[in-house]
Amino acid sequence: MLRRTLLTGMALGFVAACQRSITIARDPELPLGVGDQGSCTSDEPGCGTVAADTVPLEDSTSVGPASSGLVAVSRVLAGLKLAIDVGHSGSGSDLGAFGKGISEYDLNVAEANALARILRARGATVSVFHYPQTTELDERGRNAAGHQIFVSIHHNAFGDPSVQGTEVLVGTQNQSAADQSLAKAINARIVQELWGSQPGERDRGAKAQSLGVLRNAPASVYAKCLTEAFFITGGSMTPSMARTFVDRSARAMAGALETFWLSSRTKMTALGAPVAADPGFEPWPEAQDELGIYSDH
Repeated sequence: MLRRTLLTGMALGFVAACQRSITIARDPELPLGVGDQGSCTSDEPGCGTVAADTVPLEDSTSVGPASSGLVAVSRVLAGLKLAIDVGHSGSGSDLGAFGKGISEYDLNVAEANALARILRARGATVSVFHYPQTTELDERGRNAAGHQIFVSIHHNAFGDPSVQGTEVLVGTQNQSAADQSLAKAINARIVQELWGSQPGERDRGAKAQSLGVLRNAPASVYAKCLTEAFFITGGSMTPSMARTFVDRSARAMAGALETFWLSSRTKMTALGAPVAADPGFEPWPEAQDELGIYSDH
């Protein structure tokens, strides 16, 4: 009996020590983030806050038997501070696009939260900003203060179901070389994930537009962009297919952000300091908005 008690105590002590080394969040659907603007009730999409260092079980690699519940956490993104803007609003006059029974805003919330969970599991500090009430676009950009990277999450819609594809946008007013590099990296990874190695017209490219949400991001933000992973109105899109695309897009973005961070972190200045200008930088000219879909971004 004494031996059994000692062995049991040792086993419990080992499990407790392992559990103290990490935080495991078993809440895959509740919204994550900080930065609620205006009133917010618990049943609204995008409402809620979860600490930035929680690690979701589904985005981590288990060690030992699957039933052990132990999780190994990679800290490859330790030091990265990322702000994610959930495009549009959960209430008010700016609800985003609708089509085929799909709400753009709901997809934006889901993609932002999925991306945040993956990046937090890899060591990044992530703030997810969502706006239950309409907020000026310029204010959204200012909320990126204190972060090195700012990404605004959106999804496209158009009346012609034959239009489909991925594009990532940078602003025109305060565009930087880092913005361009980030946009190209994210666009390439999403295109590869959703459309394969021969996407054709579904690779709509990384390009520049006049975007209010990026315009007032502080000069201390190293890189910023706006993503449009796919058209919710395209082809045979359904609500379940859209959610699958969101999950795949989030993982593609996480991969691109990790690569970008590892290649650029030594260039990122201390938070609060302006980013040094690249002497060889050539701004992208504003791309033609052939579908007329960016007036409210």
